[in-house]
Amino acid sequence: MPHADVNGAQLWFEEEGAGPAVVFVHGGLGDLRLWEPQAKLLAQRFRCVRYDLRFWGNSDGPGEEFSPVALDLAARSYAASFVQGVTVGALVQGLPVTDGRYSGGPFSWFDTLPLLCGVGLCLGYCLLGAGWLSYRTSQDVHDLAYRWLPRLLAAVGVFLVLAFVLSLALELRVMHRWIERPVLIVFPLAGALACGVMVRSIRNRRDLVPFLCTIALFVTAFLTLAMSFLPYMVPFSVTIEQAAAPHSSLAFLFWGAGIFVLPLTLIYTLIVYFVFKGKIDPTAKYH
Repeated sequence: MPHADVNGAQLWFEEEGAGPAVVFVHGGLGDLRLWEPQAKLLAQRFRCVRYDLRFWGNSDGPGEEFSPVALDLAARSYAASFVQGVTVGALVQGLPVTDGRYSGGPFSWFDTLPLLCGVGLCLGYCLLGAGWLSYRTSQDVHDLAYRWLPRLLAAVGVFLVLAFVLSLALELRVMHRWIERPVLIVFPLAGALACGVMVRSIRNRRDLVPFLCTIALFVTAFLTLAMSFLPYMVPFSVTIEQAAAPHSSLAFLFWGAGIFVLPLTLIYTLIVYFVFKGKIDPTAKYH
């Protein structure tokens, strides 16, 4: 396959046909093969050029350590994760609601606990990603994941302690639920058990276990929040029944998405899992 040196990067391309030029540019997570059927069809009348973008397919970059695409994706992922965490923290701390409507200002959510939750969720997702990398990769990336796993687990632990202490200091209403429902302690204990199992699995390098333990940690955290707020959707302001859509909309969603779309999604997910399961081969090539 031919290649061209462009601004320090080596771009691999394929061309076919003759006539006016048509350039095909693939999207993210793809390469020049994405446009192969269209290019073969149009090559009867046009000169079709397909190429791998920098850092995709067989193309490389001008010596950067990280791809700009990867850095951009990381920045967006951190931003989305931070906003999710801030949203949860604001709900836990409490939002001003009057007659079922938000009555605060544009920055009423801006406080210590929501910001702390934003940072904490970013750390949690990093821990989840490191667990996934320890399971799916090998060699250098595998070792890097195991170096970061104990650090990230410790950082998540510090976040949980700070969030708990801050909740006590703020005397949040949700803390009274814990006094009323002492059985809720089961979920944090299950999370602590998952952390203990993860520490041992990191020490023994049992690849799949850290990822499963992180999932368990997220599940226990979600159940803790859900059971603490039940029956409220917006804590202590809007119940699940009040926030629910009309019955006709829920029925349409059940018969449309629940009966048809959800099973297809599960089948697709299982197929993708079995196609791509196992360790990633670092020597594999696109072509």
